[in-house]
Amino acid sequence: MIGVLLATMGLARPYCLYRRALLGDLARLAARIVTAGVRATAGEPDLRVGIIACLQTHGSLANCHPHLHLVVTDGFRPDGTFVRWPGWPAYDSAALSEAFRRAVLPLFVRRG
Repeated sequence: MIGVLLATMGLARPYCLYRRALLGDLARLAARIVTAGVRATAGEPDLRVGIIACLQTHGSLANCHPHLHLVVTDGFRPDGTFVRWPGWPAYDSAALSEAFRRAVLPLFVRRG
């Protein structure tokens, strides 16, 4: 799976512009949410999932536009058994994006 997760950019922009540490927090948050989504879709609560997250802080016009590009692998059970998850279109990307959006605001509130 390859995808882009966007927080509510009108909200993320002012927070991330001067608080660069939040960008790492956003990447970790996205990894937790995507892992939970893959585990739920595959029906494997202990699945180990590989994620490569590339944080991009600018848009095509060199403006501040923080967002994440993610590459998500299939997974392994704790015993080492390979598990292929259904991926596109079996999982609900809208629900995943909504879970991310709902988690971003509490993160910003906690971090001030």
